[in-house]
Amino acid sequence: MLKINIRTKPVQRLRFKDVADYYFITSPVEEDKALKITVAEMENPDYEFLVALHEFIESYLLVRKNTDLNKIDEWEERFGKERKEGKRPQNAIAGEQEDCPYKEEHKIATEIEKKMAKYLKVDWQEYDKYLEKLEENYD
Repeated sequence: MLKINIRTKPVQRLRFKDVADYYFITSPVEEDKALKITVAEMENPDYEFLVALHEFIESYLLVRKNTDLNKIDEWEERFGKERKEGKRPQNAIAGEQEDCPYKEEHKIATEIEKKMAKYLKVDWQEYDKYLEKLEENYD
């Protein structure tokens, strides 16, 4: 069974300039391998929940396809570097890029995230602006 750990921490402590991240953590015992999802701390618990839900869905779909999450990390690092160098727009969303290796999983996760936001009566545009501003605080 896949173990999943979801937690929040300050945005500056995430591995990449983003509002969330996921990766495998492994102990010396192979059975203790777990998927770790980290979400930036936010003032609104609904926002944290929505981001965690998105990351959970996206990462689970990738794990289910046996995607090497290290390859995702490599792409994310390259994407961040290209964004910093001005080769990509500063507000570009990784999962929406044509060359993104997880764009289909990102699209599905976003659709579900939007449905849940509607159910929670979260204004999507307000939420999106909040996440953009939070990501800017990474530096």
